[in-house]
Amino acid sequence: MSASVRRGVAERGARLSATLIVVALLGRPASSAAQAMPPDTSAARPALADSVAAPPDRSSAPPDTTPVKGLTMTGNVEGRRIRRIDVDARGIFDPTPTGRLAFFYKLADKLHVTTRDAAVRQQLPIEAGDKWTMTRGRETMRMLRDMGILNPQGLSAVERGDSVDVEVVTRDAWSTSAEFTAAGGGGQLKGSFSVIERNLFGWGKKIGFSYRDDLVSTSKSLEFQDPAVFGSRLRLSVLAADGSDGASQSMYVGVPFYAEHVRQSFGYESGRTTSIARLFLNDVQTAEFDRRRDRVEAWYARGHQRGRSIWRGIASFRLDDRRLGPSRLAPDAPPDFAGEEDNHRVRQPTLEGRYWRPRFVERTRVNELGGVEDFDLGTRLAVSGGFSFHALGATADEGFFGVSAGVGGEAGPLGYGWVSLDASSRFRQIPQEGRVIADARWIAPIGDRNVLVVGVRAEKLKRPPRDLQVIYGGLNGVRAFGVNELAGEAGWRWNIEERFALRRPIFKTVEVGTAVFLDAAQIDGPGIDEPRFCDNLGVGLRISIPRFSSNRVARLDVAWPFAGANGKRDAVWSFGSSQAF
Repeated sequence: MSASVRRGVAERGARLSATLIVVALLGRPASSAAQAMPPDTSAARPALADSVAAPPDRSSAPPDTTPVKGLTMTGNVEGRRIRRIDVDARGIFDPTPTGRLAFFYKLADKLHVTTRDAAVRQQLPIEAGDKWTMTRGRETMRMLRDMGILNPQGLSAVERGDSVDVEVVTRDAWSTSAEFTAAGGGGQLKGSFSVIERNLFGWGKKIGFSYRDDLVSTSKSLEFQDPAVFGSRLRLSVLAADGSDGASQSMYVGVPFYAEHVRQSFGYESGRTTSIARLFLNDVQTAEFDRRRDRVEAWYARGHQRGRSIWRGIASFRLDDRRLGPSRLAPDAPPDFAGEEDNHRVRQPTLEGRYWRPRFVERTRVNELGGVEDFDLGTRLAVSGGFSFHALGATADEGFFGVSAGVGGEAGPLGYGWVSLDASSRFRQIPQEGRVIADARWIAPIGDRNVLVVGVRAEKLKRPPRDLQVIYGGLNGVRAFGVNELAGEAGWRWNIEERFALRRPIFKTVEVGTAVFLDAAQIDGPGIDEPRFCDNLGVGLRISIPRFSSNRVARLDVAWPFAGANGKRDAVWSFGSSQAF
């Protein structure tokens, strides 16, 4: 490494360290020096969907006694059979808040179709005849929150002789929403806009329309999802899209591991896409080519829960045909972006084994401004292997191997977090299309309404298909730069953001928060002589109307680059209907 590069790395490290201290100090309450905590943070690792209908064997697991808001048990109910389940689904404002806006609250309830009791019952992981446990109660609360159309207000289990009666009380959220992502600066705006109804006619079905504009192409899509086909556990999802670059269609139908104790899962998924693939260098398109992909996959899985550990085995078969046309290059395109027509066919049976030991914690005011959020700090491991056979129509005999792992933990008052790793590759004589992704989050509470969130992500591609790039930019966490500012084959990104929520909602409905953040990323790859580094500092506003949006957050950020193009440091605005990372 040259002396100039070493000096540059040292200067960047000093700059980021100093800015980190400023970020921490700006959001720290002046009166709470004794509560000072080191910069830590994390966002929730998505929970693995899990399980079918036989009572779990908990002989080796101690009872879960962690208290949960809204979950109550009366009498000796642990381990007893559920006799009946009653559901009480209520409107958005039930009871109606008092005050000057009471008329509008009542009007909203009249315009809204309240979720039907049967729609709630279809999504519960428990049924009459199952054993009641505290763990199953917590899982039920999580699944109700995951529906995205209501908030669980109470779940009670009451002893009735040698059985248990369960009552579920929910309150709806406004299910019609507009969601968006956008980044703008220099008179340009890129992003997407969606209108979604998540609770069609009160049955929990979703229909949505989306429009996307990234300055080089536009697209429109229509999507429908049914989480309980004809009141069963079968799920259906269909999507159709059309745009200036091509069209796509996809369909999924199957029964997932919808709860931790479920013993089997099966499904079918297919899709077809025609589009124009584009490759970027420094936020400028330098190559494009036609792309077509047809894929079909079917699978069957078995699961077993012993104590708090869950084991699963999955057998699948996949057909995947990919065609990449000849590259059309700009004058300054790197030679690596060139390519002739490439056809690749996969005919691959795959076996996968999974281990999961969940450990959920409930927190508030991390990614949302109100309501309870679920974070899995447990352990997971998945290993998969397959072989694509030329005799079945594949391009060549080749193997496939993949591994995915994650673990979380807590550090008392310093916070909690998790780290995950995903890696996969194809093999002929040498590895092909290898990819490694590492992701880590840490969340550190600072007082009652402040939280410091730190996210780190790193990606590496090895002999990737021509249409794949690692991209960091204005819409995925580097908020003072273009949407495709950093594009290459290896990079990392980290974000530090302190989030603060106001103590009381406005008009008893609108939650407001602020943010101070620091983003940084680096990329390397074809056409880049030395790894390119970008960083920025910014502030933001967060707004949420929990009863109208099921705790989704509208985000408005403004960021300034430390070193912009041509020495300029113009402000760049970005918007979104969720957190930036």
